[in-house]
Amino acid sequence: MLSAAPPPFSSSPTAPSLLLREVRVLYRRVCILRSSAKNEDAETLFSGQLAAAIVRAREVQEVSETQLAAIFSAEEDRVDTAQTLAEVLLPLLNAANSAADLQRSFSSQRFSASHAGMGLEPALDSPSDAGSAPENNTSPLLPGIADFIDEMLTQDRAPAEGRNSRRPG
Repeated sequence: MLSAAPPPFSSSPTAPSLLLREVRVLYRRVCILRSSAKNEDAETLFSGQLAAAIVRAREVQEVSETQLAAIFSAEEDRVDTAQTLAEVLLPLLNAANSAADLQRSFSSQRFSASHAGMGLEPALDSPSDAGSAPENNTSPLLPGIADFIDEMLTQDRAPAEGRNSRRPG
């Protein structure tokens, strides 16, 4: 059955929906500026571009104050949710980034220490330096928790028959 009617869902947005989208985007920017304590910039945007977009939207289609209030409320909620999400995720991302930096630093130190014995980089001043290191020393020559975890994971991933053959039976 062929029909001359256009498909019910068109991929090209109509002019009214583009105008309402512009109103949404501009009001969202206003909300972001307000949440960043840039109230003067927010009011300039609100009374300038946003007001013009609202006028254009009203010319093309009838937009009621209730519809505008609903759009504004939805965008305020979106910005509040995004800000809350950022407050929660930012410390987690910073911690993960710090851990990744620490891991990269530790890995590069281990690599340097393994090559120091081959004469590729200067070695420790004297052999007694390693023995006199305090217990909380995190030098690359002392095994760390990450090394133990890595070793446990390596053993856990080993084939089952390989693990059993090493155990005394």
